[in-house]
Amino acid sequence: MDLPYFASLFTPTGWLIILIRFILSSLSGILMIYLSIAVGQLFTDRRALMGFVAYFAIAIILSETISGQLIRDTFDISINLFTYSGIECLIEGIVFYFATNYLLKNKLNIQ
Repeated sequence: MDLPYFASLFTPTGWLIILIRFILSSLSGILMIYLSIAVGQLFTDRRALMGFVAYFAIAIILSETISGQLIRDTFDISINLFTYSGIECLIEGIVFYFATNYLLKNKLNIQ
């Protein structure tokens, strides 16, 4: 099995960067779900369906623009890949948070 070889590729600092990237990716994914729900609630009919459509539209847009370009430019697994993708997840999470916050405060009537 290649697990010991893979484990030897990174230093403890590298593993910390990978852990931070995993946490940021998880939080960004959760915030994307919340944003999709908020966008779905903007519609009067079929809100759940529109939430799913919004989720897939956001995911496709992100995978074709930002994430796809990063993966196409980086062919090998290195700590730089995890660092750049961690920064990307942080930026996405911030955008998702503020977009959801804006929709909840200004566009949706939640009481």
